[in-house]
Amino acid sequence: IKLIDTVRNSKCFVASSHLVVVDIDHLDSYQEAVEMRSTLFNDHLLRPVLTFISPSGQGVKAFVPYGPRGG
Repeated sequence: IKLIDTVRNSKCFVASSHLVVVDIDHLDSYQEAVEMRSTLFNDHLLRPVLTFISPSGQGVKAFVPYGPRGG
């Protein structure tokens, strides 16, 4: 999502990023978060462009593209 300024409303919406955020929280350990991040990042169907472990160490975020492929 591209915004004209820091205001979050429909008037400032310019274009979609064509990414959806997968947010997984409350994992049991940092090691489980590491494993989940790797699983998501290497998923050939999701094909995320970015994955990271949250600052708490017990969550993972993945930015997954949506829409037509190859465009």
